[in-house]
Amino acid sequence: MNRLSYIFIISTLLLHFGCNKQKKDTSSVIFEYQNPIHFDKAAGWYTDLVRDPHIIKEGNRYYLTHTMIPPGSQYDPIKRNNGMSPGVRLYSTANFKDWKAEGWIIKSEDLPTDCPYKDLFWAPEIRKIHNKFYIVVCAGNLKHGNSDCFIGVADSITGPYKHFTQLKGGGCDANLFEDKDGKVYVYKIGHKICVQEVDLSGIEKGDIHWVGEEKVAIDDSPSQNKFWVDSWKEGQWIKERNGKYYLFYSVHVPGRDSYQRFQYWVTVAYANHPMGPWTQDKNPGIFWGGHVSVFDGPDNNWWYSYKNEKFDATCEDYLCIDPVSFLPDGTIAVSNPTPFDTITQILANGKIRQMKKAPKPIPSYPTPPPFDSPRLLPLKKYTQKARRIGDWNFSSLSDNSPINEGKVFEKKEIYLKNNAGETYRSLISSEGWNDAGILKFEKLPFGNDSIRAVDISNGSLRFFSDSGIPPLNDNNNFTVWIRVLLKNTGWRDMEILSIPNRWSIYTTKNGNLDVVFGERSYFGSQPNKIPPGIILTEQYLDNVLMQDMPRLKINTWNDIAFSFEGDASVNDLHKKEVKVYLNGKLIAQKSGRTVFQNGGELFLSAGNTTMARFNGLVARLIYWKGIVSENEIARLSADNN
Repeated sequence: MNRLSYIFIISTLLLHFGCNKQKKDTSSVIFEYQNPIHFDKAAGWYTDLVRDPHIIKEGNRYYLTHTMIPPGSQYDPIKRNNGMSPGVRLYSTANFKDWKAEGWIIKSEDLPTDCPYKDLFWAPEIRKIHNKFYIVVCAGNLKHGNSDCFIGVADSITGPYKHFTQLKGGGCDANLFEDKDGKVYVYKIGHKICVQEVDLSGIEKGDIHWVGEEKVAIDDSPSQNKFWVDSWKEGQWIKERNGKYYLFYSVHVPGRDSYQRFQYWVTVAYANHPMGPWTQDKNPGIFWGGHVSVFDGPDNNWWYSYKNEKFDATCEDYLCIDPVSFLPDGTIAVSNPTPFDTITQILANGKIRQMKKAPKPIPSYPTPPPFDSPRLLPLKKYTQKARRIGDWNFSSLSDNSPINEGKVFEKKEIYLKNNAGETYRSLISSEGWNDAGILKFEKLPFGNDSIRAVDISNGSLRFFSDSGIPPLNDNNNFTVWIRVLLKNTGWRDMEILSIPNRWSIYTTKNGNLDVVFGERSYFGSQPNKIPPGIILTEQYLDNVLMQDMPRLKINTWNDIAFSFEGDASVNDLHKKEVKVYLNGKLIAQKSGRTVFQNGGELFLSAGNTTMARFNGLVARLIYWKGIVSENEIARLSADNN
């Protein structure tokens, strides 16, 4: 072989290996993650549980804001931070593993007591607009009874954020979006999602205002709501791609998850302009996650950030992320959250590789410093005689016409008389449930033929006064007695009687009785799941029967009663006392502190839509202003047997 041949062979080999060396390895891993995403080591707080997580990419880092736990909706001076969210914190990461606490954007305890955005912090999110960073958050001052959208501005994403200004009517979950022409739009939640242009140019002078007319982006039409359990829409987020605008928002879709909860999904609509018109995706839901934001991910594609909905029966709201999938026509493909026992790898060629791995352990959170709650004063005893102001036996209408067995009322008002001859207007309410609104009156299966019961298995009654009777929403000293028949237990807690945000009588899915006063704990009846930072002082009165809930008998009558003695207004620090009776016998007595706020009408079944409707009959309901004695309760139950 001559010299030229050797040179040719060696050159060929060098060229071959050189090209291979320069060729990109498309199977390499560019990003890896495992849900949920914990940032406890950087949290600077006592938990990394989240609501409404929002992520924005700036440079090579990702920045997180979220509703802090507990979110709080009731002012209460006995709790840490008055029972409110402590503010808005900012975190950052380059890889979703190593996190940095960037500090407070808003810290409630640093604000004066009359600050209009002192507490009630919900759904904070940051948007880059006109090369500045705007934080938009729902906030208020619950002590003064207001809440709305507030916007602040900063030159850097890490702040400091200044010039917080109210955008009147922006409400909760307001979402800012800057279009390519520099115009800025706000998307507002509700039964309808509406959009309107906004002018932020005067924010440093405290002047931000709406421009032009508001338009409906997503309406409340039956054709759309046939998709969903109710018409409420929230957590909206808008993003643009290739001239098409995508409006994501959260809804409850039909069906139950494995924990028998409504499925909280994200859906999407499309438009060619930020103001619409919008076309709803053909699917009722595209992703099973709660309150997403959509951010530019590590592969330069769109990603969801969301709170866990699917994989935890305790509803522990951890941060999760997953990629958005597109169909060839540019619409969003239906996808599911990644299970907690799975590692996901994003490859350089755009493909996804998944492997099984044991779920992450729950973080060990730091212990908060001691909290000196005010000492409760002794109960103020009530001495006046109880006065009966409502007594219904469901046997006749207000015009004295009998309610015949099997009579059905469907989604309309009826008028009932109580035993004193006073008329109450009762609205048959659907309250967002797709199978509600039907009431059937039935004869009692035994006893006096003239007495009938109302079947509330598929409907609820809301009691309004049409004759000057005081509304049944007392803050202090009242007694309630109700006679019910439970047909069977349900798939979750079933509400019998309530005044929302004040008190509730309900049964668990196993048929156990419980009575709740004040706002239920965010963590329900699972004290072992409460992170150290969530202070539920023993002085607080909540689930009276939580430790020893009696089982109600099926297909027979149960008489349930309670008396509430004391003042449940916000600033009263005296103890309250509750006594609970079953079939005329005292079964529980508890004292402590509670607060009633935002009271409304009396509901017979499902005033709280987080519970199922009571599956049974109600024969009689009595409401007293004042405290009824144990002997009177026992005698009343004996007289009705």
